[in-house]
Amino acid sequence: MLSIAEQVQQYAQSRPLEVPRPPSKHIPAVLRNMKQNKLMTNQMLMDKTGLTREQVREALNEMAREGLVEKRGKNKFGRIDWVRV
Repeated sequence: MLSIAEQVQQYAQSRPLEVPRPPSKHIPAVLRNMKQNKLMTNQMLMDKTGLTREQVREALNEMAREGLVEKRGKNKFGRIDWVRV
């Protein structure tokens, strides 16, 4: 039988270490542009902010985790509309 300390150590080794990511520095620019138009696509945000596709995607995903925006639909062209909540 394993001691509690050994059980904790075994559990800790079996779980991946989750390191919190720093907040995206691009969120203010994305939010500022979404105030002007609630329905924005990634491409529209890229054009307005000058950010790369990955920077926009990272900012939107973080905002979605925080409940600031939500994805709405996907049409046959792969378009995802982001709606400011």
